[in-house]
Amino acid sequence: LDITRLVLSLIPSPRPVAWSTWGGFATLVRPGVRNPVSALRGHTAPILGMRFFPGGDRLLTFCGEGKGIIWEARNGHALQVLRHTEVRWPRHVLFDAQVIPGGDRVVTLGSDARGVVWNASSGQAVVTLMLPHRGHRVARAPPGGEVLVTGVSPDRSGVLAVLVWDIASGRIRHRLLQPSGSVTFLEMSPCGAKVITAGWDRDSVFVWSLEDGRLEREVATSIAWSSVLSVSSGGHQVIVSSPGKVSISSGVTGRLRHQISVGEAFAPSAFFVASGRLVVFTPTEAAVWDVESGKRLF
Repeated sequence: LDITRLVLSLIPSPRPVAWSTWGGFATLVRPGVRNPVSALRGHTAPILGMRFFPGGDRLLTFCGEGKGIIWEARNGHALQVLRHTEVRWPRHVLFDAQVIPGGDRVVTLGSDARGVVWNASSGQAVVTLMLPHRGHRVARAPPGGEVLVTGVSPDRSGVLAVLVWDIASGRIRHRLLQPSGSVTFLEMSPCGAKVITAGWDRDSVFVWSLEDGRLEREVATSIAWSSVLSVSSGGHQVIVSSPGKVSISSGVTGRLRHQISVGEAFAPSAFFVASGRLVVFTPTEAAVWDVESGKRLF
């Protein structure tokens, strides 16, 4: 892998795949086609993330210069520029951006402790979320488009609670106060009814009700100094990374199912794909594993 290529975003074939590099530009390609569909040039700082809109006709990118861009996926034409702030890299970055389901809206989170909800067609800011902490670096937008979930800090001294926001008013609905201290992982169940969190200082995964903010259960992973990477559909499988290995555990009982050796590396990311397969990224390679057997496929 070329480690300068940071972000990969894809949707089902034959739609385009977006591939980003550290140099501030990205390319759109189609599966099985060697030449890129188009190059996306408009950022002057590293692209930190990419999100396709439902249907794959548009693509949202965000970067370290404090802005996001909405592109037409068919030809790479820039449709809207979302200027979160005029403060530029490296003093300000956009930590995350998400396409909100059920409407023509996106949200951006910045290091200025603000979240901004945008109209994706006009590029106008609709609602501003005043985040209580700069550590709110991850946003999740469950199906329905009525609420937004923010949280996660990269260290142990940051966010202590995950916040559930009402998108229309910009007000906080629930505070999910994690028993283990700072939140280092946040994800939604595919149905959008559950919030899953975890932290460095407790070897557990916490499952919350999105409707009322109630903690439903704590699942012990029994793996010290670990980082939760991904949760499968319905929360039945939890992927945990620790130095030299990636572990697959039950999201209900916490029982260890399989351990995948990654040498001396610490896998920075992993995610579930269709047909019971798991893609694991390390600093040197990407590999596909079968979840049921724990065997590497390719």
